[in-house]
Amino acid sequence: MFPNISILNEEYDIDQPRQIASSYSDIKKLLSPPTAKIKSEINFERNKTKSHTHGLIESKGAEQYLIKVIQNNDLSEIQNLLDEAENINIYTIIDHKKYTLLHLAAYNNNLDTVKLLINHVKKQHKHKCTSILTEWVNLQTEDGFVAFHFAAYRGNIEMIQEFEKCGANLYIRNAQGMNGLHLAAQGDQPKSVVYFKKIGFDFGLKDSKGGTALHWASYYGCELAVNYLLSFTDQLLDIKDVEGLTALHLATMSGNSRIVKKLLLQGADRNIKNNEGQTAADIAQSNSFKAIFKMLTESQNFLITYFSISQGFQKVNRSKDKMFKFIAMLIYCQGITIYYNFYADQSNQDLIYYGSSQLLIWFLLILVWRSDPGQQVKKQEKNEQELLKNLYEILQRYDAKDICPECICVKAPRSKHCDICQSCVLVYDHHCPWVDNCIGSNNHFQFYIFVFLLCLDITFTLAYQFYFVIKQIQDDGGIDHSFIILFILSIFSIIIMLLFLFPLWLLFYIQTVNLLTGQTTYEKYSQSMKKANEQSNISCKNCLQMCCYNKINSKNKKKQNQQSLQLFDSNQK
Repeated sequence: MFPNISILNEEYDIDQPRQIASSYSDIKKLLSPPTAKIKSEINFERNKTKSHTHGLIESKGAEQYLIKVIQNNDLSEIQNLLDEAENINIYTIIDHKKYTLLHLAAYNNNLDTVKLLINHVKKQHKHKCTSILTEWVNLQTEDGFVAFHFAAYRGNIEMIQEFEKCGANLYIRNAQGMNGLHLAAQGDQPKSVVYFKKIGFDFGLKDSKGGTALHWASYYGCELAVNYLLSFTDQLLDIKDVEGLTALHLATMSGNSRIVKKLLLQGADRNIKNNEGQTAADIAQSNSFKAIFKMLTESQNFLITYFSISQGFQKVNRSKDKMFKFIAMLIYCQGITIYYNFYADQSNQDLIYYGSSQLLIWFLLILVWRSDPGQQVKKQEKNEQELLKNLYEILQRYDAKDICPECICVKAPRSKHCDICQSCVLVYDHHCPWVDNCIGSNNHFQFYIFVFLLCLDITFTLAYQFYFVIKQIQDDGGIDHSFIILFILSIFSIIIMLLFLFPLWLLFYIQTVNLLTGQTTYEKYSQSMKKANEQSNISCKNCLQMCCYNKINSKNKKKQNQQSLQLFDSNQK
């Protein structure tokens, strides 16, 4: 991690042992913001002959003042000092921790100062400026940092490119074995992360302690960096460092529940143990992180998987298995009921009424299954480099937190990226396993009608089968041998419907409240919407908004996205 620049205020003791970071927590202690004023002795590697100007500058203590104005980014004063000290080789100025003026300017994210210093050297040494600048930008501090490391930590791509033009080696590591990507992750800088991916950095590279960029981002609570790193690869999830810690262990240690949830949803293995035999749940328990402990130990139960009443904390791959199981159970229960009509010799009119209602349910099921839930953008058929280029350009114009790195688009209000469908859905409600599709702005109303009719159908079918079985037993004076097979099949059908009956009506109730309050299931159960939930008012206007206006707005959003993408592509040509 970064050395404490405030150490420049202290008296330097040559016998003082160098501080070595032996763990994540130790390295974290080394980071602190730079001080407002720095009073430090600056070592000048002087030429054998001293000019008159050099002596004048030294006597005034301009070296101390130069660092101060660089800290304050006072460009006019920096320019005045450089003009006055035009015979001094500023690239030779270092402090006792081997910090150059470029290091300090980069650490303080002063791009204009960096350009000013570089241009001064170019002007001063026209014929050999290339070799001088290459050596200068690659000078390492006592802790092994080069100036571009600080630019990566700050997410200043223009500064990185400025150093790159001067011959900076972007693969240099510091004393802890960290490269620019590790530092970008620590600084929560998606711009730097995407830039390094664009130029071909290996995201699996480890530091001297075996930590990857994902380890550092998870430990420091850098949620944006975690999201962007995982958008490129999920191969880093279960990598251990030398202490046996995975990214999930480190996110748990720092108490960041949002990153823990993200890692779990991406498929992180919660059962991996570190060198001390601890799982992430053990660490959460020992630190009294109750919410995180619940995430790590909560199993995905029937309600979560089949009724989407709450969100689970594990990766769910898109699969039609659950939909086919649901369809099989529905066909089984309907088939038993239809057979009753023939067995009991009921009128064909009853069968027509029942069959018509079933056809309507099947029509809605297929409609919701095949519908577009409101995907914000369609999958872009481009190679990885083109997609990276698009993402990089979008990051220059929009805030990283408003961008979906998977879909490479600016997220619309109330949209969410579905980790199962791998797409951003407008007014996202939830992913329904029954129809193997997301529920969003385009199909929310159809889904609501489908659930309502299904509730009525199962309630009626259950009551009818109960009535038929009881009546048949009464008529036969018991369970007749000719009825025993149908009786057993009916019991299975009744059990299935009883399992579905109460959760299904609960789901219908939740969806009804959602429509009347203008919320989605995701918004209702997400942390960010707790306050909004408390202030939600029930009204028909909300219901109309959710059922109709959201769908209209969704179409308008898609048109805007298509137009902006076309404009973006034309600008690239």
